[in-house]
Amino acid sequence: MLFRSGIDLATPVKEGLANEDGTYNILLPSSITRSGVYGLQVFVQTKHIQASPFNVTVGASDVYAMSCRPLPMAVGEIYTLATAGVTGQFLVEIRDFYGNAIAHDPRADIGFEATMTGVATSRIDIIKLTQGLIEVDFTATRDGKYQMLLTVADIEISGVPFDITIMPASFHPPGSSAGTSMFANAVVGRDLQFDLMSAD
Repeated sequence: MLFRSGIDLATPVKEGLANEDGTYNILLPSSITRSGVYGLQVFVQTKHIQASPFNVTVGASDVYAMSCRPLPMAVGEIYTLATAGVTGQFLVEIRDFYGNAIAHDPRADIGFEATMTGVATSRIDIIKLTQGLIEVDFTATRDGKYQMLLTVADIEISGVPFDITIMPASFHPPGSSAGTSMFANAVVGRDLQFDLMSAD
């Protein structure tokens, strides 16, 4: 009997006859879709065998792109709006077909890619976290509309592509300039006009 937190989940199937060494092959049911630690009780003629129940760790299956999705860093945050020159960030849930979190394994590459296109080039940093989360940091220095595309093994995840609006940064006087070429034609008694371009 397979159980988790005191709840019976399924009865494993004993396949065939005993092996030559007296052991049996036990098949765990495919109805198990949640990863985690389960208890396995083994009975022979209604009595527990020695050390039963056993702990059985069931891991997540392979990454499934359509089960993955972008999330804000915290509840209520907006990750589709950022400021020029300031790092924006969001999380990506990495899940298998059944919605189980895929823990980061440095030995395995799931082929996660993030691409941001728009009015100018941008920088993207991918930070692999534990327990099924990846942090994506992005920075653009030109305001305007951008588009973010996230893929796993070249397959788009759920909810992409999505738009990101980069707002201008605060006013920066040293970055501003004045059109002073007309100063050379200044005449006494006349208004002097020139253009000032403010920049962030």
